[in-house]
Amino acid sequence: MQNEDIRINGNAKLDGGRYEDIIVSGNAKFMGDVVCHKAYVSGMARFEGSLECDKLDVSGNIKCEGDVKSKVISITGVFKGEQGMIYADKIEINGMMKSEATIHASKVDVIGGIKANTLQSEEVYISLEGIVNGLLSRSLSLNKVENIECTKIEASYLKCKMIHANEITLTKNSKVDVVNCDGILTVDASCQIMQINGDCQIRRI
Repeated sequence: MQNEDIRINGNAKLDGGRYEDIIVSGNAKFMGDVVCHKAYVSGMARFEGSLECDKLDVSGNIKCEGDVKSKVISITGVFKGEQGMIYADKIEINGMMKSEATIHASKVDVIGGIKANTLQSEEVYISLEGIVNGLLSRSLSLNKVENIECTKIEASYLKCKMIHANEITLTKNSKVDVVNCDGILTVDASCQIMQINGDCQIRRI
């Protein structure tokens, strides 16, 4: 039996379950674990359990209290994760992503803002190209990650306690307490690094 699509234009409370596509343009609350093919949120959605899908597209506002597993997560709105882990092949952030737990992804592209506890990835790119002019005055507070573990990272306007990576490029007022690097560390004059560990080649630009 094929799973049904769920379309929410008004206010709705739903149990968890298996669905085909979930489309939220109103206000929705899911009170159990949800499995679906694709989830589109242009309104407001709250998932009190876990969410598992192939694609999660957020142009509105979403709050997830449990684990989130998706091949692709695309955010042009606001994503807030609480204690649940986040697992994805690719995460694209043009809006804002906040997570109190660990984010696991093969590739993370941030052209907006991210605030997270721990980010684990192969490749990480963080900039502010997607932030509108009204937010530029708050640019230094948009990208805060406690710990980043990856193979390669390019970041601007980042505030971080620890980065562990083979190839690191930091620009535009990034501030990092500790860098662990055994490859190439590239940094411009506007950045601050308190401590550098590892046998790395340092390039200053």
